[in-house]
Amino acid sequence: MEKAGESDAAARAVARPLDHLAVVLVEPNEPGNVGAIARSMWNFGARDLRLVVARPTRRTHLLNAEARARACHGVALLDDATCHDDLPSALAGLGRVFAFSARVGRFRQPRRDLGAAAASIAHDRTGRPALLFGREDHGLSTDEVELAHELVTIPVPGSDPVMNLSHAATVALWEVARQTTLAPLPERTPARSASAEDRAALRADCAATLASFGLLPGAHGDLHGRIVRRFIDLFDRGGGEHADASLLRGFFVGFRRALARQETQAPLEAMARELPRDAGGEGEPS
Repeated sequence: MEKAGESDAAARAVARPLDHLAVVLVEPNEPGNVGAIARSMWNFGARDLRLVVARPTRRTHLLNAEARARACHGVALLDDATCHDDLPSALAGLGRVFAFSARVGRFRQPRRDLGAAAASIAHDRTGRPALLFGREDHGLSTDEVELAHELVTIPVPGSDPVMNLSHAATVALWEVARQTTLAPLPERTPARSASAEDRAALRADCAATLASFGLLPGAHGDLHGRIVRRFIDLFDRGGGEHADASLLRGFFVGFRRALARQETQAPLEAMARELPRDAGGEGEPS
């Protein structure tokens, strides 16, 4: 028998299917795009709009009269939008982050198509997932993509594979909303996803551990950076759960502590070997 709480939660999910996610825009250029995205969010039931804009004058410009006109009934989302100096602060408190970009490469490979990613976002009702979009002219940088759990591309079969920012956001929101109305497949109770802060801390611990045994950033053709990127990619492909991040961080911290103890003990052992055998005891008569 379905419990009353479960029924209420299901009803809310249908009425406001996307109120559990956030949309994060990195340094958008056009106020009209910001307003159009606010309107699409209002249409689909999303509420949390975050802007990464460092300069206060730019913030005022992006939320101007043009943006408010394009937002139409979603103008309340512009009033409630939060502005952040950098991307890590904008991702604070969020769960799994999905970066949208038309650019792919050796270190920018999407692992799932839009439909599969949207299904994951739609059914993650407790993890506060985020849709991350970049600038209109050159999108997200590689460093910004690395802060996300997954890279997603929207398939565009026409002559130009790059969509307008507000159009891309609207397509992504629509697909998540569509997936929300579908019954999820039976599966184990979803585990808590690693947050953006969890991933950043895990990345830092991995980097510090590599440096602790001499593999420093920039050396050997930046082997250090390549290993860190591959490790985080492996973590994300494994599901990127909070418990896994905590376990791995504990391993890295324990390894560094053990290495520090060994480094401290080694000079003492060397000193002991250099002392005369009869030092401090009965030796041969002089």
